[in-house]
Amino acid sequence: MIRTALEQAVVARPDDEAAWSVLADQLLDQGDPLGALIALRHTPDIDTLRARGLAELEPFLASGMLAVEWHHGVPAHARFGDGSASAPTAQLLEALRRFTTLPVTRFVSELEVYQPAIEAISIIARGTCADSVRTLVLPGRIGSGGAQRWGSAEATELAASPLIERLVKLDLRDHRISIRGAEALANAPASALEELHLFWNAIGPAGATALAASTRLPRLRLLDLSSNLLGNTGFEALAALGANVNGSLRELGLRTNGGTSAGGARLCSSPIIASLEALWLSDNALGDGALAALVESRHAGRLCRLDLSGTEITDDGVAYLAGSALLGQLTELDLSGNRLGDASMIALASSPYSAALRVLNVSEGPQDLFFEAPLSDAGLIAIANSPYLGNLRVLGLPLLTQEYGDGIKAVLASPTLSASVKQSLCDQLAKLHLVAE
Repeated sequence: MIRTALEQAVVARPDDEAAWSVLADQLLDQGDPLGALIALRHTPDIDTLRARGLAELEPFLASGMLAVEWHHGVPAHARFGDGSASAPTAQLLEALRRFTTLPVTRFVSELEVYQPAIEAISIIARGTCADSVRTLVLPGRIGSGGAQRWGSAEATELAASPLIERLVKLDLRDHRISIRGAEALANAPASALEELHLFWNAIGPAGATALAASTRLPRLRLLDLSSNLLGNTGFEALAALGANVNGSLRELGLRTNGGTSAGGARLCSSPIIASLEALWLSDNALGDGALAALVESRHAGRLCRLDLSGTEITDDGVAYLAGSALLGQLTELDLSGNRLGDASMIALASSPYSAALRVLNVSEGPQDLFFEAPLSDAGLIAIANSPYLGNLRVLGLPLLTQEYGDGIKAVLASPTLSASVKQSLCDQLAKLHLVAE
């Protein structure tokens, strides 16, 4: 659609209050009812919508098929479907079609369409918000229900759509996108894209390397390839790429990909991680070998957030990490689900490198509920008495497998742990029907 210079300004800078005010005045002078909505500066009620000739929104909102967040009196974020159950495809497409033809929706910056049919792409591309949408969330199957999931054909169509050129965030989680779809996205003219979420697809090693090596994604900061059947072959292929082509990648998600110690070690010692600030490796059987490779890597200088939950790390691996400069870089560390014992807690609590941590999670995983807890009061008392953990704001402890004893009491009475950590622990204990004395 053709936009005035003022409309282009608010689309480019949606938080510019002055630009919105000038736009509202201009639209009011022109007799455009949208000007009155912008002047309201809050979420309009149904009566206001009717008065402004915008009653078309009423049935969508009343049915729950459409949820809208308003900004400066106009829709900024719209969600079709409730994220838990699929609406009939024909009804969802009709709601999307009608919504995107309304003049009031021409400033929408975020669209979520759950379990979308392929027609959703062309509907959005022809709509009033086609050039204002910056975030597009198109999840596939929700849980075990719903059959609407995209394959590579749909991903290829989206990659060829003019929508892709303006997107900053694209979320295509939980589909069946394979190598061809990943290659189409890697070759798309997505020069503005900063986040690409492909969790739970089937792109495989070739698809992962195509995306990581793409020169057409110069601003990509976050790439989530979790649950994509990569295995060690995929980890090793990523490692073989060398440094990230554009140097822009800051967060890489590789959770639940069937990687083991060999592939993990190759990945963690490779230049592909040199630009990363966050690395998510949970639920791969990496073991202490991959952790040692990361500790010893000369490419991990930027890393500050690390997820190693459920990766079969042992007390020995944690001790090695605790004695390394890598721990001194980390502000967030997730070691949950690794069945760690007192030795790990003591190593972390006694390490000066732990002082940088703001988030530490050593809680149990679901499988741990069937085993005797390896952690005793001694480990928790070490955490409570640590002179280095005073900067923690979030602390996850194994409360489901831990008796409410001297260890937890010591944490609650700790002279160094923050009030937010202790309050969070009290809240968790209350949810578990345990009493904090």
